[in-house]
Amino acid sequence: MEEQGTVSLWIGRAPSEAALDAAVEVSSSEDGDFLGCDFSRAFGIDYFDQDYIEAVYREKSSTDLAELLKGASYHEVIIDRFRAIGQIDEPVSCLILLFNFRHDGSVRSAGFGDGVSMRFLGAVSYE
Repeated sequence: MEEQGTVSLWIGRAPSEAALDAAVEVSSSEDGDFLGCDFSRAFGIDYFDQDYIEAVYREKSSTDLAELLKGASYHEVIIDRFRAIGQIDEPVSCLILLFNFRHDGSVRSAGFGDGVSMRFLGAVSYE
């Protein structure tokens, strides 16, 4: 659900940056209606503003959240906030950040697209 100043985070694995990019590529109807993407459909997200999604792929998998988030928008603020709500217990190669959105957590993990699997870590304020 849309919520100003909040960012939701998913962590997971993807076989390549192209597979991750394809999984978050939004499609629209001929009338311009939001049809979503593999990621949004897998997590039951009816709509999000395409300007506020970041998909990050790392060649080297890691369990270090700071390393994974480095370079993402507001990383200086959100690294410690996400560390406080969840740990990464197995190496991941990608993450998806959805800004101005609070996922309700109804779907915690899913596989979709071309071998992409993600787990919802949580939502924090980035302001």
